[in-house]
Amino acid sequence: MWHAHMLNPLRYLEDTSRLFGTSEIYYEFPLSKMHAVGGLTCESKTSEVEWNRITNSTEPFKLHVGNESDPIFTNCLWCKTELVVDIIEYVMYRMRDGKLNCSACNRTYNAGNASAKMFLDEISDYKSVNANQIFDRGSCLREDSGLFDNKVNKEHLKTLFVPDLEARTYLSGRAREAKLKLHNCNWEKISEVLKEKLFPYLKSLRLLVNLPSSLFPRIVKSYKNILFSTFSLDLVAAVIRQRGFEMKMCSGVVDWSNYEVMVRAIKRYNMFIGLMGKEKNNFLVPTLDI
Repeated sequence: MWHAHMLNPLRYLEDTSRLFGTSEIYYEFPLSKMHAVGGLTCESKTSEVEWNRITNSTEPFKLHVGNESDPIFTNCLWCKTELVVDIIEYVMYRMRDGKLNCSACNRTYNAGNASAKMFLDEISDYKSVNANQIFDRGSCLREDSGLFDNKVNKEHLKTLFVPDLEARTYLSGRAREAKLKLHNCNWEKISEVLKEKLFPYLKSLRLLVNLPSSLFPRIVKSYKNILFSTFSLDLVAAVIRQRGFEMKMCSGVVDWSNYEVMVRAIKRYNMFIGLMGKEKNNFLVPTLDI
């Protein structure tokens, strides 16, 4: 999971810096500890406690492969009633845009509704740059350098969400409505409010020019369809994507035990790095051996 997070270096840099401090981005990979485990599985109570803290106990730490009868316990996002969900139903909700239904409040919602509600709730709770709860996912890296800068981030958020009480109520009011009307709590409605209300208001005050053009898209991307509030990346989905890549690497397409293949791969890697230096404006994809 750590590896999957690091494969998105900007998300990893921002998440690690804002959650644990900038010194932690240089943490060494614990190869000796992994070797000492001895085996493919590692039961760790510490890991389970940390996982529950990160996901606010909304994501199961362990799924029992081959035993789909074990239910998943989660809470309705609106009335907080505990839901007992079939594991297949939960996975579809979590990964395939499936829906959960709460019989207590008669609401049906998907991951998009859930992440939109979380986004609106955090905006509603965000009062000022000195607020105890800082609204900072997706907004802490400078657009010009890519470096972590929480001071500049606070100034941008102050401009975006707290120009004055009137402007702030556009989104916080939408958050209050969303708790009562499910159809308001989705990303389409959020975009509508921003385009029709907040952005024109900021533009009239000449405040929009002070914001990086990528700021709000980055914030939205770090919330959309992500169901726990700690990280700006869906780590479960990232691991699943990486698993598909690892299967390709181990499928026999490249004979990693062949000395000549490895020598050729090293040479091709050096050539690829040089090509990246020349083609800085293009996105280059390496072959499996590279």
